[in-house]
Amino acid sequence: MAIFYRNKILNRLLSPPRSKLHSSSISTITKTYNKYNATLPFTEKEKILLNNTIISLLNDANWISSLTHKGIPSFFVRNHEFRNKFMEYIDKSNEARMFIRDNLNVFMAYNLNERFESEYILVNLAEYISSFVVDNMPNLMVACQAVRHLADFRSFESDSTNKVGRKVYVHIGPPNSGKTHEAISRLSKAKNGIYCSPLRLLAWEMHSRLNRSNVPCALLTGQEKVDNNENHISCTVEMVPYERSYEVAVLDEMQMVGDRTRGYAWTKAFWGLKTKELHICGSNACLTLARKLADIRGDTLEVYEHARLGKLKVLDNVVKLESLEPGDCVVCFSRNEAFKLRDQIESTVYEWDPRDTTIGNTQRKNGDRPITSIVYGSLPPETRCKQIESFNNRDTKILIASDVIGMGVNVSIRRIIFNKLTKYDGSESRVLNAAEVQQIAGRAGRYGLECGEGEVSCVRKKDLPVLKELMSTEPPQIEKAVISPSPEVFEAFNLALNQATGSRHSLSDVTQLITSMAKVGKNFAMCDFVQVNTVAKCLEGINLPFEVYKHYLLVPMGSPLTSLVVRAYAASHALLNKVKISNIINEACLELNFDDLNRISANEEVKRLELLYEALDIYTWLSNKFPSVYVDGNAVAELKTKISAVLSRLLSEVHEGSSEELSDAYISREILRPEFTIA
Repeated sequence: MAIFYRNKILNRLLSPPRSKLHSSSISTITKTYNKYNATLPFTEKEKILLNNTIISLLNDANWISSLTHKGIPSFFVRNHEFRNKFMEYIDKSNEARMFIRDNLNVFMAYNLNERFESEYILVNLAEYISSFVVDNMPNLMVACQAVRHLADFRSFESDSTNKVGRKVYVHIGPPNSGKTHEAISRLSKAKNGIYCSPLRLLAWEMHSRLNRSNVPCALLTGQEKVDNNENHISCTVEMVPYERSYEVAVLDEMQMVGDRTRGYAWTKAFWGLKTKELHICGSNACLTLARKLADIRGDTLEVYEHARLGKLKVLDNVVKLESLEPGDCVVCFSRNEAFKLRDQIESTVYEWDPRDTTIGNTQRKNGDRPITSIVYGSLPPETRCKQIESFNNRDTKILIASDVIGMGVNVSIRRIIFNKLTKYDGSESRVLNAAEVQQIAGRAGRYGLECGEGEVSCVRKKDLPVLKELMSTEPPQIEKAVISPSPEVFEAFNLALNQATGSRHSLSDVTQLITSMAKVGKNFAMCDFVQVNTVAKCLEGINLPFEVYKHYLLVPMGSPLTSLVVRAYAASHALLNKVKISNIINEACLELNFDDLNRISANEEVKRLELLYEALDIYTWLSNKFPSVYVDGNAVAELKTKISAVLSRLLSEVHEGSSEELSDAYISREILRPEFTIA
């Protein structure tokens, strides 16, 4: 009622008889209106508009930067309770109310996706939020100041564990140029050394190669540990034992140092390996950055440029699937696409096909030996090895592969044929860049594998000019080495944030805080925290001490099933301090009769076994971190071996309808016990 009468008075002031209005009267009325209007509380409509504006601004990099400079984590502003309390706070200030009301039209325009014309409005809104935090959350400001020094990574070089300058040998060149071969030759002659691999499969290959050369070599990956105190180690780059010293170290695929998700592992290895000789192998794109890192590190550096050992030619014509020849590799970028290609190729009759093509026998039957091998990321490594071996021996004639063949593993390919030049990278479908195309294309004509000079083409005519342009384009130099905070930094930020607010925060909040406060040197970039945030999200609500929790942050995440599996394992760890595989995985999966798979189509079984293997592989990874908790390590290893063998068998036979695909969610309900699946 009071508001009604106030509005009535305002209307009377604003609507006097026209004949009595003078400029001085209008000025007086306006001042009176503004003064009175400033005392009125926000209407619900004004609150909604302000709230929506703040939410929209959280997608504005400039505004987020304004908050960051004032030491305010953006995730606080994303919280609706925070925004409600902020609006209550400024509703008590006449000045703040007038600022909001004076800019209501601007806020409304912004919510219609129009940009602010004045930085003044952005800065002032951030200033009001800063005042609110200072007045109402002083502990947060103190906590942020207390850990600010931990987010300063500009002196990253001081974290080095080896102060004595090393000799760094940079082997650069395209694929199939012998750069890694030369580095490994030096490694094999050293009294001790380490090979740091970008891939688990490549770590296996190098482990076998050194042992075959009578150089006893241990194997260290997230899932395998074969170590009998050998002097040499082959490991994945994330698993480097930094406490040891080496005469020679080899760091392969150095161009990965710029990858925003995994690049930190290459930076850490370059920085932390205690060795007299460090050999780094990579594409030409890593040379400039390698020089800078060596200068900062105090290392002496020598560059060895390697030319391709065989010719590589881009064909002038496309290669249709019906024109494939033995030794060809068709490259695609999804599992589903790979199986569709397999169906299409297996149903095609080729002149060189050893199959009997007399009338009545022109189609492959279920159980026939295929002419294709197939390799993609979600296949178990053992199965991938078998598929590649069959192709290299020409037991199969055509290889269908994803971009996993782009790194290191020796495959005897004559021609690389791109089915498409686009891939989905997790957020969008995009055209491959020059570095990606050249890395994959370089696998054609592998030197010493008796497959002749390499040739490259594509299936679609419209892709051919794009392919030629990408093959002739020099990839840009990598400008920054990616770094990541140590687990101790995560722990310090987590503790400070929880103590300051009196409540527990997710690690996603911690990474946002670190990102907002991080300062890095000009030659470095912060990682994207995708891995950490993915794990943190799936572990929300599970109470594990940070000393344990930090190990889970590095669990290799794959399909959507992975999140459910990791959460189930972690919940059992937290509640029982024991993780038995039979408490997580359905009994029917653990007791699967591998000799009778006729109840379902082969491709359904392939995908089911892939996902089951993935769940078991994570168990193996965690059992290496917590052997007294993950107690079924040996049984799981045996089951994984069986699954890999069955997958190899299934892929060594032709099966109709193999391109049909079940969803991960559907299969996860079969693999996991009901209490761990989403309805």
